[in-house]
Amino acid sequence: MQAEPALPPEDTAVLTKRLFSPGQIGLAALLGGPGAAGWFIAWNERQLDRPANGSWWLWGSVLGTLLLLVAVVLLPVHFPRQSLAIGYVAGFYAAAKQLYGTLLKAHRTAGGPVGSWWVVVGVGLLFLLTFLALTFLIVFLLPASVTDKFIPPIDS
Repeated sequence: MQAEPALPPEDTAVLTKRLFSPGQIGLAALLGGPGAAGWFIAWNERQLDRPANGSWWLWGSVLGTLLLLVAVVLLPVHFPRQSLAIGYVAGFYAAAKQLYGTLLKAHRTAGGPVGSWWVVVGVGLLFLLTFLALTFLIVFLLPASVTDKFIPPIDS
């Protein structure tokens, strides 16, 4: 996808719509994973009257979250899992900067509203809780013979 051109001066409809910045999308990815970041990109795309792009980002991030869930459960214990988070946070930030960098700068300059950081934190934490609940559910549903290979025993 190509970056959007600067906001035309006559486009006042976009000025009334709240957009989220690449930094906010990166924070959403850090707190809530790919699902949260995809949700904010989908929000921006809907605000810019591009719902098809928004749907693509939303479903892609849901798939990314499911893949992350499988990776977290099935990767060996000694695999550096933080490298997964660093990768998708950097990826979502770069994608959002490419998509909205110039557009958001023009939007802010023209007086357009920007999304609240509190909303980003709240939605990110909701996605995190959902991800943790799904992870625990999967771990508890898997037989012990499978989970013993991937989850270290708790020493008392």
